[in-house]
Amino acid sequence: MPKAAEFLEEALREALKAGASEAIVISDDSLEHMVRFSNNEVTVAKTWITSSLSILLVFNGKRIIAHVEELSSNSIREAIERAKKSAQYLPQPTVEAPLPREGKFTSEVEIQAPDIGEVVHVVEEAIAGSLIEGIDRAAGVATDGISEIHLLSSTGCEGVDRRRGAHLSVRVFSKDGGSGQLAECATAITKINAKALGAEAAQLASVGSKPVEGDEGVYDVVLGPMVVANLFNEVASLASAFYVEAGLSFLAQKMGKQVASPKITLIDDATLLDAPASRLFDGEGTPSKRVTIIKEGVLQ
Repeated sequence: MPKAAEFLEEALREALKAGASEAIVISDDSLEHMVRFSNNEVTVAKTWITSSLSILLVFNGKRIIAHVEELSSNSIREAIERAKKSAQYLPQPTVEAPLPREGKFTSEVEIQAPDIGEVVHVVEEAIAGSLIEGIDRAAGVATDGISEIHLLSSTGCEGVDRRRGAHLSVRVFSKDGGSGQLAECATAITKINAKALGAEAAQLASVGSKPVEGDEGVYDVVLGPMVVANLFNEVASLASAFYVEAGLSFLAQKMGKQVASPKITLIDDATLLDAPASRLFDGEGTPSKRVTIIKEGVLQ
């Protein structure tokens, strides 16, 4: 199976040949291991190797993206032609935003390829940690993958970035009917303390099996890490210009206004080397940077 990176230059030539005034081609070659477990034992172990191209095309100021997974010269040409035809029906943008120029990026981080044996070991550690007194069974999934991203643009941007990301989710069931779930992510599966995660999920299941009746009223609530992570992931996503312009964001027209407690500051930092999903550059070839979304409750 050919790598997507092998088609970068060809895809860029075809995009310009089709009449695009500007174009960006991004290749993604990835390998991911997945191990699923239930009833305290591994049930599925799989490995995926995937390659794809994303091509951003600009026709008369209108931007459109073509995505190619079946890699061949013909499929690239056909995807570009379909995108060109579809671009005719897009509204003319009111703001012209030229693509970045002459940026060059190369990842300096040495990354080891994931080993499915390590993923299985982490799963076994999670199961062992969860089996405290009163616990019936554990289930969940673990993944560990690596991706190599290449970028090439008609405006002189080039980039190569290699990243690894891992995830472990554990759900534990007690004999009394309680359940507890926790998850953790990292830049490698071996960096996750699976035994501790399983034990903490088991504690939640144990507590959950003994519910008590609460009194009606107003309470201060302490949110756990998983709840906070999901909540602020949505807030950060909806702060993007795409969702604001599409009319899908509750943060529209609130720039500079108080949107949260003064105690809350939300920062998106894609430059952290040891953070999952960090990137050297974005989809247009702009260098990644630390962005403050909310500062002391005020939308920035």
